[in-house]
Amino acid sequence: MNRRLYRCQHDRILAGVAAGVAERLDLDPTLVRLLWVVSVFFGGFGLLAYIVMAIVVPLEPVGGPVPGRWGRAVATRPARPPPAGTRRPSSIVT
Repeated sequence: MNRRLYRCQHDRILAGVAAGVAERLDLDPTLVRLLWVVSVFFGGFGLLAYIVMAIVVPLEPVGGPVPGRWGRAVATRPARPPPAGTRRPSSIVT
């Protein structure tokens, strides 16, 4: 299970909030999206919550979680840039 709440970049439809909540709770994103739509019709709190979360919750980091089953995160290590002052080997052709 993902420990932090991020807006999902790989399984997003609007702002990635529902997919991010699904990753955090280890649920199917479709189920979370359906619950969100139902909550909009019962009081409208879901729409307000979605907008606030789209503004407040950060995007998941680049090189962060990789989609697995149902778009859920699979633990990986983030990509790190090479140390400052290092050069690429001359044998690599770009």
